[in-house]
Amino acid sequence: MEIWKYQLEVKNSQTLLIPDKAKVLTIEAIHGRPWLFVLVNPIADNINRVIRTYEEGNLIKGGKYIGTYKDKDDTFIYHMFDDGEE
Repeated sequence: MEIWKYQLEVKNSQTLLIPDKAKVLTIEAIHGRPWLFVLVNPIADNINRVIRTYEEGNLIKGGKYIGTYKDKDDTFIYHMFDDGEE
């Protein structure tokens, strides 16, 4: 097993190509940009995994909560959810 990181975009929904059965560990802001850290089996087949971003006050459509981060200016707070395999 290995820990990999993926830089995320600040948008409502995005799909990541990551190894199957990867375990989401956390999300952290590095220089104001969100990074997703996952525990992976590097030889597993890749799948598409959907990550959603919500600002405060928005309706959550489901998924498993990953974490919360702030932008580099501490102006906006974003909440990330894992919607699982696409």
